[in-house]
Amino acid sequence: SVYLNQLRTTTDQKLRVGDYVRIHRRPRRFPVESVDWSSRIIFENEKILVLHKPSGIPCHPTVDNQIENVLNRMKQENQCEYYITHRLDVATQGLLILAKDKSTQRELNLAFQQRKITKIYHALCQNTSLPFAIYEHHMVKSPRAPKTVMDQPAPDTDQCLLEIKNLVVQSEPLSAPALFYEIELMTGRTHQVRAQLSALKAPISGDI
Repeated sequence: SVYLNQLRTTTDQKLRVGDYVRIHRRPRRFPVESVDWSSRIIFENEKILVLHKPSGIPCHPTVDNQIENVLNRMKQENQCEYYITHRLDVATQGLLILAKDKSTQRELNLAFQQRKITKIYHALCQNTSLPFAIYEHHMVKSPRAPKTVMDQPAPDTDQCLLEIKNLVVQSEPLSAPALFYEIELMTGRTHQVRAQLSALKAPISGDI
């Protein structure tokens, strides 16, 4: 990624005295080349594409890496413009809906805001038994991770709601002591599931 006067740039530009240039020479790298992207397309029509996003790859450009992400890769693969309608964390795999035009993007964004689309997650948690219930926390507003949540609201916090609905049935025994929960995400904060489960003393297995 290259930035000129705080704005990401992708084209050659003449510099002037006083311009501020930031170049990320050693960006984080993501393994987009190792993925068979065509096999991960679940559904496609003239308006949307539904993709099974692999873990370890961001949905869209990061601050330091503009190239290696789902959005850019699908544009390259299909020679088609796509627009993000929602996000999954880098470490999360699952269904991602990409819009093919701005109108569809706005329609889906609104559907997510109005909670007309249900978001179900499966989380493998360290061996702690949690009651099936709705849990509320309040996340401190910060661009940095790890995210901090508290039990009571404060001026600089966002509400976080999730429901632990069930235990996922396993066809094979788990390799480590853990419980596999089915979770409905009722608000969509960055790293919300990870932060809330950690606050509940049932962190996602392997989450540092």
